[in-house]
Amino acid sequence: MSEQPPSIGQMLLTGLVTLAMLAILFFAVRASAHDHDHPELADWYMSLHAKGGAWCCDGKDAETVDEWKTADGHYSARVGDEWVAIPDDAVVEGPNRAIDAKIWLKHMDGHPQARCFIPGAFG
Repeated sequence: MSEQPPSIGQMLLTGLVTLAMLAILFFAVRASAHDHDHPELADWYMSLHAKGGAWCCDGKDAETVDEWKTADGHYSARVGDEWVAIPDDAVVEGPNRAIDAKIWLKHMDGHPQARCFIPGAFG
């Protein structure tokens, strides 16, 4: 006897199970994507919000800022080849448990803008 091909219902069920597994994997990776070297900081990252009230973490990586400065009470950070002015309401206040400065970006007209910024602990 030859085997019968799977029914449409069986194929749909297999497809839905596969899709559900991929979705679970996708969200699990995104939820732990803050700092792969320090997963113990995930809850801290999720709790951060800027002075203006915006939550910083939307599941995406915060970028480490290697160069940043402050002048006249305002921050700026180098992102790629550009210096980005940090709006006062984008600054995260409080201790930086990640130690390094971090920035959460949005882009407007092809240029990075700070959504949130936390200065380095030893700046």
